[in-house]
Amino acid sequence: MEISEESPETYFMVGPRDYDMGWIRISTIDEKQSENVIDKDIAITKEITNKEETEIEISEDEKAIIYCEKGKIKKIVFNSITVEKTGNGKYSVKFNKKPSTQKIFIYAFAFANSDGVSSAKIYLNKKGL
Repeated sequence: MEISEESPETYFMVGPRDYDMGWIRISTIDEKQSENVIDKDIAITKEITNKEETEIEISEDEKAIIYCEKGKIKKIVFNSITVEKTGNGKYSVKFNKKPSTQKIFIYAFAFANSDGVSSAKIYLNKKGL
């Protein structure tokens, strides 16, 4: 799914049950060079889910703040988007602000479920920025 200033909010559903998020991958691509600049994986560990708030530096121009409650992720705030749990297996994605760099950001989320893994990808739409 894409998100931009023109389309600042979207939703996704990973399943009818309350599946746990297992990891996040943030990729950035430099538009001028058409190559990946950063691929950062964040494993969602008990160390993260046992705290109310965890800040993770992804790069010099991107960070993630993960908010948890009762061992479950409730919200993740990146510089440009916020991903928030709205119900069992349901999440909202909101545009925060325009990135300060000329990079394309791709956020991928993986959830463990009874059939294996469900995933969701969010692209910052550079056309709208």
